[in-house]
Amino acid sequence: WPGRENRLSEPAMTDLALMQDALESALPPFFDRPMALFGYSLGASIALEVARRMVEHEVPPVHLFAAAAAAPQLERRVQQTTHLADDAFLEAIQQHFGGIPPEIAANPELLQVVLPALRADMTIIETNPYREGQPLPCPITVIGGSEDAIVPLAELAAWRDLTRGAFTHRLYPGGHFFIRERLAQVVRLVNERLDAGA
Repeated sequence: WPGRENRLSEPAMTDLALMQDALESALPPFFDRPMALFGYSLGASIALEVARRMVEHEVPPVHLFAAAAAAPQLERRVQQTTHLADDAFLEAIQQHFGGIPPEIAANPELLQVVLPALRADMTIIETNPYREGQPLPCPITVIGGSEDAIVPLAELAAWRDLTRGAFTHRLYPGGHFFIRERLAQVVRLVNERLDAGA
């Protein structure tokens, strides 16, 4: 994705609609096979919108997995951060979300590398309103951290309203970034749900 990993040199995207357009245009080659979507935190809202666009193309996903994400139709409780200077912005992000690995937090040069992507994510969170839509026909599984202070269970459970299919949720020990310690368990859960067709 632009601004991340092997595309780090590209400008990070700050417009949710453009991001969804880019994903939608990349999907048609895969429409000839079953497809499930997985989104983590902000990525879960993006996955929902991509799923809706797939439904419009009459190729709905077989499953949507949303992890560490409040249901997007809920009122947002987001501190405005994008106007802050870099140091104050990074401090606010670390206080609210945590998740900046210590080896990056302690290295000013690495912080400057990840800063554009962090600012882009917060711009999307702060400036892109939820778009109402029909519930998805596919099952939704939500996954959360049992100690996640950012996304409590009730906000995970509200994803139930976004599907006409089956709804399940699973909590793992940990906070907002529980997946760092629970990746193998999450992958196993995804595979189990897909194998079961639910």
